Amino acid sequence: MVETKHKPDLSIGCLRLWIHGREFPDDDYWDGNWLEATAECQTATSTVKVTGPFIHLSDLVQLKDCCQKLCADLSGTMQVEFMEPHLGFELVMSTLGQCTVVISMTPDNITEEHRFVCQLDQSYFPAVIAELQQILTTYPFKGV
Repeated sequence: MVETKHKPDLSIGCLRLWIHGREFPDDDYWDGNWLEATAECQTATSTVKVTGPFIHLSDLVQLKDCCQKLCADLSGTMQVEFMEPHLGFELVMSTLGQCTVVISMTPDNITEEHRFVCQLDQSYFPAVIAELQQILTTYPFKGV
């Protein structure tokens, strides 16, 4: 199991995400942009963890774009479904800059489903966007 004691690369509500590196060092778009990662959602009553190559860099670009749009518009609903079914987001911005974040997560999409709901406000998004940009800078797209 991969250790996750250092600061997470991304934090959104109760979700913490650590990027461990690329799955393959290939230069092509498909294989070269999969990331080994650990995602963990933790509340006072439960913890769910997913580890492995379940994140494609395009997933993080989509999440960053959605966060930027919500931060700019302060309204709307955005859904981010990752290529692999292990992680997904729904972000619903309501009045006064409040955002409900629904995190869908599963270590095994055949036998488990987990859903976490957190409340954030608009001031939280610049840090999320900066963390996503840092990941994308550290792991630039290959093959494009």
